Amino acid sequence: MRSFHPPSEAAFLGQRVDAVLREFFSAEMRRHTRNAVFSSLFQDTAEFVLRPGKRLRPLLFLKARALFVPEDSADNPALLAAAASLEMMHAFVLVHDDIIDRSERRRGEPTLHRLIEGRMGRVAERERTSQNLALVMGDLLFAAGQRCLLRSGCPEAAA
Repeated sequence: MRSFHPPSEAAFLGQRVDAVLREFFSAEMRRHTRNAVFSSLFQDTAEFVLRPGKRLRPLLFLKARALFVPEDSADNPALLAAAASLEMMHAFVLVHDDIIDRSERRRGEPTLHRLIEGRMGRVAERERTSQNLALVMGDLLFAAGQRCLLRSGCPEAAA
């Protein structure tokens, strides 16, 4: 029989950040996906961001905040939203980096531009078109990260 091991604090915080990310992308999906082409691009982008990862940047932000402002709780929805925004902005960099480096895989799965390319069917210049679309989606991730941070209600001093 396996013994139960409670998740580490880092894993717990990562799960909380993931929940904020899922909620954010779900709301954005309802808001922006009236167009079938954009809907599939947005789904691929959300899947890319939500892949399992260490969530180091959000974790460091939350732990640093707790170190310097001990009365704040890592369960604070505003701080979790600010932490999630860091993950989106990091994903923006990764999308661009994968294209520059001609990477095929990220976190064991196809990179965003390869995901998009797989959906393109018989489009002329499929590789270039998918890279261009991934760049735009990466830029939208940066904007989404900014929007998430601005909506978080996180005190300006914390952000």
